[in-house]
Amino acid sequence: MGSRTPSRTVVTAVIGGAAACGLLAGVVSGLLRAGGGEEPPAALPATTAAAPTSADPAGAGPSASSPAASLPASAPASPSAPASASASASGTPAVQPAPGPAAGRYTLVLAGTQLAADVEGASVAPGARVMGWQFSGAPHQLWQLQPSPAGGYHLVAAHSGQCLTTAGGAGAPVVQQPCADPAAAGGWGITALPGLPGQWALTDAATGLAVGLGPAGDSSLALLPPGSTQGWVLTPA
Repeated sequence: MGSRTPSRTVVTAVIGGAAACGLLAGVVSGLLRAGGGEEPPAALPATTAAAPTSADPAGAGPSASSPAASLPASAPASPSAPASASASASGTPAVQPAPGPAAGRYTLVLAGTQLAADVEGASVAPGARVMGWQFSGAPHQLWQLQPSPAGGYHLVAAHSGQCLTTAGGAGAPVVQQPCADPAAAGGWGITALPGLPGQWALTDAATGLAVGLGPAGDSSLALLPPGSTQGWVLTPA
């Protein structure tokens, strides 16, 4: 009998220890479950925190949507269209030929000289030469500018009623001849010389050659070689 008592004690101790282990295991598993259950709440804050961060780019979007800032940049570009229109409008007169002198009576004097377009000897004969002669203002140095319907001008000698004319090319003399039908031809072109205020080029409408002192050395007027121009000063008389 004395030997059985220790056996029961051992069994009781073993059972108690097993119970204690089971209790401990239950506590541990409970703790593990509790720990496992708390992880999702911890993940939820992470997702809610991620939501604001995804919203932050959205908030940054309006500032990045600086199309509002690009609108002012494009707005100055639209005012430049009127500027280009005004530039083209201001360029239009530049390409148009300068208007010629008004109709009327003038003296024609070579620029930089005192030599006027003068019918030699005040002749009234057809074919009389026109010279570059010392200015005097005499009637045979006065010319009536008559615009032609065909363009250009007719230059009519005041003393003879005959027209300034020429025949031929470079070097051909300038003379007076009875006036043809005023509507038949332009006669002469009179255009302002660029950069030379008050000076005009006198050119034959048929050849485009300018009138000036000829190469003969006798003061007679003639058609100059192509590309040569002498300025004339036209003064109302």
